[in-house]
Amino acid sequence: MENEKNTLEVGEGSITTSLTSYSDHELLEGFEVSLFNHGASTAGVKNISIKVNVKLRDAEKASDTYNATISWGDKIYYYRNADLTEALAIFTVTQSLGKTANAIKASGTLNFVYEPATNTVSQEEWKKVA
Repeated sequence: MENEKNTLEVGEGSITTSLTSYSDHELLEGFEVSLFNHGASTAGVKNISIKVNVKLRDAEKASDTYNATISWGDKIYYYRNADLTEALAIFTVTQSLGKTANAIKASGTLNFVYEPATNTVSQEEWKKVA
């Protein structure tokens, strides 16, 4: 598993970007782009993880049911079928985690929401957070 990292200075903070390739992984293939907030986002987004073609190598087993996660506020939102090209393009141009999260939310289907503080999962729709 390969991993590349970069830190972008944005406003008063920074965003760490990470690219993980699963090409040499025993069970997975594809890659994952992660964006981590370090005081750069005022929208409350902590991190975004985008999975591109990440699936289990064994076709007999179920693959991931989501392709993007957003840690926003105190919850983690799991999306499927989001337009990842648009989301990454928006991040590249704006370096805004809030705008990137909104692009994922607008184009994807909310799969479920996880609330770590209470260890609960829900599938209810949610309104704009930022």
